[in-house]
Amino acid sequence: MTTQRTVFRDESVLFPEHVPHTTPHRMDQIRTLEFYFQSVVEKSPQASQNVLLYGPVGCHRKGQLVLMFDGSLKRVEDVSRGDLLMGPDSAPRKVLETVHGFGKMVEVQPIKGKPFVVSEDHILTVIQTRLKKHPRKPSEDTGGIIRDIRVSELLKLPRWYVGPKGLYKLMRTGVDFPLIPVGPIDAYFLGVYLGDGGSANGGITITSADAEIATVVNGQAGKYLLKVHRYPAGQANLYHLTPGRTGGQALLNRLARDLIALELYKKTSELKFIPTQYKFGSRTTRLEVLAGLLDTDGSLDGGYYDFLTKSKQLAEDVAFVSRSLGFYAFVREKSSHDQFGHEGLYYRVGISGDISKIPTRVSRKQAPTRRQKKSVLRTGFTLKPLGEEEYFGFRVDSDQRYLLDDFSVTHNSGKTMLAKKLGEALQKKAMLYGNLVKLVHVNCRIDRTLQAILVKALSSLGYAYPSRGYSFEELLHSLLEELKRSRTHLILAFDEVDSLVSSDPSTLYTITRLREISQGSQVFSSLLVSKTLDYLKMVDLSTLSSIQWNTVSLEPYSGEQLYDILLSRSVDAFNSGCISEECLQLAADITSTYGDARYALDLVYRAGKVADLSESHTVMPEHVRQAKASLPPQFRKEELSYLTKHQRIVLMAISNLLKKSDSTHVTIGEVEKNYNSLCEGMGVAANHHTQLWSDVNELARKGIIETQLSGKGLRGRTTLIGLSLVSAKELIGELEKGMVTGVRG
Repeated sequence: MTTQRTVFRDESVLFPEHVPHTTPHRMDQIRTLEFYFQSVVEKSPQASQNVLLYGPVGCHRKGQLVLMFDGSLKRVEDVSRGDLLMGPDSAPRKVLETVHGFGKMVEVQPIKGKPFVVSEDHILTVIQTRLKKHPRKPSEDTGGIIRDIRVSELLKLPRWYVGPKGLYKLMRTGVDFPLIPVGPIDAYFLGVYLGDGGSANGGITITSADAEIATVVNGQAGKYLLKVHRYPAGQANLYHLTPGRTGGQALLNRLARDLIALELYKKTSELKFIPTQYKFGSRTTRLEVLAGLLDTDGSLDGGYYDFLTKSKQLAEDVAFVSRSLGFYAFVREKSSHDQFGHEGLYYRVGISGDISKIPTRVSRKQAPTRRQKKSVLRTGFTLKPLGEEEYFGFRVDSDQRYLLDDFSVTHNSGKTMLAKKLGEALQKKAMLYGNLVKLVHVNCRIDRTLQAILVKALSSLGYAYPSRGYSFEELLHSLLEELKRSRTHLILAFDEVDSLVSSDPSTLYTITRLREISQGSQVFSSLLVSKTLDYLKMVDLSTLSSIQWNTVSLEPYSGEQLYDILLSRSVDAFNSGCISEECLQLAADITSTYGDARYALDLVYRAGKVADLSESHTVMPEHVRQAKASLPPQFRKEELSYLTKHQRIVLMAISNLLKKSDSTHVTIGEVEKNYNSLCEGMGVAANHHTQLWSDVNELARKGIIETQLSGKGLRGRTTLIGLSLVSAKELIGELEKGMVTGVRG
């Protein structure tokens, strides 16, 4: 009787390449769509497909603040479905879905402003500038164009596109908030009070050396029927507002009550802030309160304002109001002296832009009209790839643009790029069968008619047709003839198809019936990309029947769904009785934070390997915990399956060197030498240095290795290569397994 040597029956069932016939998780979305279009790739008798894709993709690092429609700030992880974010046009952007996941992140560093971190699939909204002397792309005729570009695409561009003086700039904008009740105190006077006022001892005082401020104080005193007493205070005057002889006490209490209502009465300078009614008030209100603040605690210097305060909150409020008005503002800590010579920690706010629009009243603080043509609302930026991190994001309606806490314009990540990636994947896969597949992206907000859609399809095949002058039938006939001639299957990816349906529901019916219209030709498929499924309420039953069975949602899996996946896979993957439901539940609980089935499957697979190494007949909970400790969620084993033969050999060379080295990095020269030796031993012709360099860069781009330029201790400058996500020993084991099973050439 033979002894069972492994807990596995068929471990390949746990590999991500084994695609189940179930609705998958969003992290496996490309392979899922490939599954739906498999008949297209193979050109089976039922090749045409209509597939509907909807759902969110994540974007921001945890903790990133975004601007809500009411003016408040909220962390991305706290944003909920139905929340209203602020759009760059001062209109609300409704959150349709939220998402939480794990992916490669990139730091965006504005030349002016604080950095923020997004996923590499996040889309940045940039504006193209006019650069007459640009070395490659003079842009006098294209300046001012706003583009939404994926971060991973921006990373590939040279410095003249993305950099301190690059063609693309980040955008910021001012906004108007929803109307709210006006505050009880005059906005300019409130700014004066916040700057140089006080009520710590119960009395209300203003300290200033400027006659313009004295005029305002006397005017407000008259409004409240108060008397003003002036006292010398160094080079300034202290104005004390007191009640009059008749009825004055009640009127003074009214001013005090107004300050109490705003929670400013008896606040010390360190605790001051701008109340909500003024911070989120009308543009006029915000300009007036800002003017009062600058006329007291501000100074005009070289075309920009400096504001100094002991209150961190007030400094942040001043910066917020300034940005909301379309100015550039920053906050920095500073050790300084006040007007009485007292030293302490202060917060400096710098404000620039067309500051002549701020209605200051003190003559020496009135800014001249701005002559500088450069906009302070545009700034160059650099990108720095980071490791994999947890991210949070959401989808919003309308143009999908919204504002960060510094009023930078950004864009939620989309399903558009997923559709384009699908096209690339299907083209490669179809070539294995000797077939041609082409995916054409159609923006339904732009191409809103059937004729426009067919003209775009013909254009993608190299045929120039005018947008008008041909009927739908004529264009369809031309397209059919070309597809048949070139033996190409066309997938039309309709992005934001809901906007197309809202204008003419019958258009979707025609799209999903192209095969019948074209007399059964198996040359058309459609991928319908939308934010939600709400638009399906507008289509007829016959249209609905053609797409409802091929619907893919991009939502992350819950712990319960992960457990179901693990349970169904384990039946075929493990020998009977070798893994308990408790172990599967533990694996699902561990990985539920990410909603990633690939991580869950890999964890169970490794737990089985740990059990085998322990010569255990069953997988125990401790084996799952040990597997979790050795498996960082950032390392995606399936990435190795996409590598070419030479990329694997390069990675093997790197791993061999690092396994034996007492250093954290090896040089590109050492890698090349070891790579050549491995190729010779395998009987494979080694690539030249240029291709080797390209393979190293591709491995770094995928996040499998990390690269950096050498510093001190080495002669000259060379590239250093290291591993941070997985051990060299573990990587060698995975690579050797792949070398046996075979890899792509």
